[in-house]
Amino acid sequence: MTHINQFIETTYKFNEHISGNLLIIGIGGGSDIVGAYALGKFLKENNPSATINIAVAVSPKSDYDGFDNLQENLYQVNSDKVANLSKLHHTLQLIKEIYNFDKSFSPYILVRPKYREDADITINQKDVSEVIGKSLNFLNPDLIIATDNGGDSLTGGVSNNVEKEFDRTGIRAIQKFGRPFEYIVFGPGCDGESTKEMILTSIKQEKYSFKGAFSIAEIAKLWSPISEKFLPQDRTPNIILSALKLSNQEIEIPRHRKPLIPVEWLKVGIVFDGLKFKGDNQKTTIQ
Repeated sequence: MTHINQFIETTYKFNEHISGNLLIIGIGGGSDIVGAYALGKFLKENNPSATINIAVAVSPKSDYDGFDNLQENLYQVNSDKVANLSKLHHTLQLIKEIYNFDKSFSPYILVRPKYREDADITINQKDVSEVIGKSLNFLNPDLIIATDNGGDSLTGGVSNNVEKEFDRTGIRAIQKFGRPFEYIVFGPGCDGESTKEMILTSIKQEKYSFKGAFSIAEIAKLWSPISEKFLPQDRTPNIILSALKLSNQEIEIPRHRKPLIPVEWLKVGIVFDGLKFKGDNQKTTIQ
């Protein structure tokens, strides 16, 4: 596998009939909730009988005004509570804005512990897995989809240790939970954390978990009213929207490493079997 086009041409198709309880988690916080929302809306339109919920994983915040605490580390938007958005972290503000825009979803917040420098990777991963596992047990999904804009969870991004990385520890926690799940990267490289070489190397190493790729044009159209109104142009959903208007060129991503990424990469989602996903330079045992 020497070029990303070789897997872009491997078309992935979502299950034609998704049933049961599906939970879509924006695994890296921030703008990942926008992708989770749009994917949820897309799948709901095509599978109206399915129960589809969306969520985002976040580190602890100081205020959850406008959210209900369902259990220890799990919150949900409360339709009756009008939040003072100025008090909220920007991710929680965005969740409230999504809910105000489209009340067909009441997003969940999976609060997970921050990385503790006084503990090793194994202990930290165990803490994250236990906390996320409790929330997932409460929600009891039949299928989980974890989404990440850009793919730092795939490559390790700018982290000096892949297995300490926020998104990656979230992936490991879902693996520990053990239910079927799919792991999707929207617009590989759009977060600016990975070079082309990092992305290609990581995908090549995932030959056993890779399931295919698909165009995200329809999904991006569903998130555009939210991202264009509430997010700066250098946030990942808007970078993808800009790429959809271009063809046959590379663009510099205005974030982190500022890599040159082919626009055709930014127009696809790549899908992995989450339980089979190994990850680059795995150094720890899943706890």
